[in-house]
Amino acid sequence: MGNSSSTNGFVKDLVGKLQTLLLEITSIILDAFFLALWVLVEWALNKYVIKALELSGISQWVLVTFQIVFSISTLVVVLSYVILDITTIVTKNWRKIKLEVFPNEDSNIAVVPQSQGETK
Repeated sequence: MGNSSSTNGFVKDLVGKLQTLLLEITSIILDAFFLALWVLVEWALNKYVIKALELSGISQWVLVTFQIVFSISTLVVVLSYVILDITTIVTKNWRKIKLEVFPNEDSNIAVVPQSQGETK
């Protein structure tokens, strides 16, 4: 009977680790997809819209300025999700490592006390 429960615990642990790994891989693939989509949209916009207008002078400069501003603004949104996903993965793994190294601590989150200022 003892062997069955230890096998059951092992399988549950393995399934939990596989679910976590699958979630992390899915997040990375989605982030890469959105970055590739951003590149594709920027390329298509430049090739089929910007060049087709054949602007010159101040109109061309205004269009290029708006293209740069909107490119950066959309890239910031995509990169913020990439950074969020990477931070989440690193934080979860750090907590797991900390629990393995320091199993007797009450909290698995490192808390750094803020300075109260110097008192005389």
